[in-house]
Amino acid sequence: MNIIAPMLVPMGGLLLIRSPLTPEQKKKARFITTVQDGQLGWIAVLWSIAALYEAVEFMSTTGKWVSWAGWLIFAEVVLMGAGMSIASGGAVTSTGEVRDDQRYLGWSIIVTLISGGIFYAAHMRAKLC
Repeated sequence: MNIIAPMLVPMGGLLLIRSPLTPEQKKKARFITTVQDGQLGWIAVLWSIAALYEAVEFMSTTGKWVSWAGWLIFAEVVLMGAGMSIASGGAVTSTGEVRDDQRYLGWSIIVTLISGGIFYAAHMRAKLC
């Protein structure tokens, strides 16, 4: 839940604030505006950090060095860099309007899914070892 919450809270918050908005503001307050500028890139960073933490925690409690730790560190550093670049690039070019071009959204979804998949794999590997 602590990983899903950062994706759902902005959308839930949007539902809470919609009622006092003017009709013009309501047009801008769409769910897509909460993620269209690459904000999911920050979720990728969180999942990357969580995967690294999971691996380090496993190694420190068991005293075993896992063979995949090097690849995990490399992949997560690349994904964190990509997530931060996408999120900051979207923030810099944001107009507050719904974008016609959804490239930041698309790339942030891809990076987030990869990062989440690696987190899940690292979590399961640490549990199975």
